Amino acid sequence: MVHRAQPTTFQERVAIVQQATAGQSDSNIAAVLPCSVWTVRNWRRIGHRQGRAGLAPPIGRPPTGPLGALLPELRETILQLRRSHPGWRADTILAELRTDRVWAEHQLPSRARIAACFKHAKLTRRYNRHTELPEPVPAPERRPHDVWE
Repeated sequence: MVHRAQPTTFQERVAIVQQATAGQSDSNIAAVLPCSVWTVRNWRRIGHRQGRAGLAPPIGRPPTGPLGALLPELRETILQLRRSHPGWRADTILAELRTDRVWAEHQLPSRARIAACFKHAKLTRRYNRHTELPEPVPAPERRPHDVWE
């Protein structure tokens, strides 16, 4: 068994599937390629189930957005809560989901993931920085004690 520190390349994965289709065993493929029998077995199964497209490395975020790994119903519930209560922040919606019995046995996303979902759905407001209020211009003094009166 060979231990590698780096993952297999796309060409190695294609070679694994091609040799497995040709009838070679997993141990023979692992002896030819610098990888373990478990790696060969894993990529052979993925290639059998998904074809050549399954061998490509997944790059980037899931196409459905920041909460792509969640149930679509939970994602829609989060977005619906935000749309119906635009002042609620991510922590308020997370607290609301925790009290809901429907989502009690499901794993809930973090506050940061919910906020990222809001940003992805364009449900955030731009932050307005604090500015000092303009001071009124004092009236010119006419007599010596006008300031105190």
